[in-house]
Amino acid sequence: MSTISGTVRPKRGFTLAWARGLLREPERRQLFFWWVLAWLALAVCALMRGYMDDIGLPVHGAGTEEALFGLLPTVWLQDHVYRLSPTFFSWAVRAIHGSWFVVPWLIGLFVSWKRPERIGSFFMCWIALHFIVNPMFAIFPLQPPWMANAEVTRLVALHAAREIPDNNPLAAMPSLHVALPLLISLWLFRERWTIPALAMLAYTALVAFEVVLSGEHYVVDVAGGVVVAVAIALAVELSHRFAISRPAARSQPIASPGGAQLGVTTPAGLMSQPRVIFLLTGALILLVSVKVALTL
Repeated sequence: MSTISGTVRPKRGFTLAWARGLLREPERRQLFFWWVLAWLALAVCALMRGYMDDIGLPVHGAGTEEALFGLLPTVWLQDHVYRLSPTFFSWAVRAIHGSWFVVPWLIGLFVSWKRPERIGSFFMCWIALHFIVNPMFAIFPLQPPWMANAEVTRLVALHAAREIPDNNPLAAMPSLHVALPLLISLWLFRERWTIPALAMLAYTALVAFEVVLSGEHYVVDVAGGVVVAVAIALAVELSHRFAISRPAARSQPIASPGGAQLGVTTPAGLMSQPRVIFLLTGALILLVSVKVALTL
């Protein structure tokens, strides 16, 4: 028995030592902290989004869009563009629409690889966007074109094997599909990361065209997403300038590779405590477990 226990204990000790060693390095601890925090915060936002249409405010339809353009741009696009090649556009729409759920996380991995010291600023902008738009979804619930107008075909659902799940289909204004990649593009421009910024800007334009063509959003939703993303980027810039002008800042801004201090300041006290990371991880696991249990 002593021999067996002697073989088991070192394995446990090795596991704990590995975990502590991983969190002992400041750069890895920072990455781990922000990734866990981002997953937790965005999961909370996703749950909140599902309740934003339960407040009971009047639901709006296609009236605003029709008043501005005389007709729905989605109807015009589907009549004049989609019919040129229905098979191509239906599959392209699904690919572009689905990529939105992956591309921002890939950019996060890219930032973690190339500039890990900037991951906090990246995720703070992303989290701020989601917390800001949730009240807007509650104040202005809006039926998307595919729901408000019988002439609109929901292209995303054409090749779906089952109904597309959405805990709040009225969360259309502003368009998160446009706001998020545009905000990431503006963040990359601020970081003087020109080529990735231009790529994300082109991707934003592609997504903006797709969500209108597919009937998921109005043009006014796209414009609303642009306004929100630009407003957050300006707020970050003003916050940074205000922090620099203060004689003594409580939190230290992280320097970019070029030496300039950019973006959102990061409180070092939280990331320096491994127990905080473990608590956040536990909270994330609990939240995901509850969400899965509710869907069963």
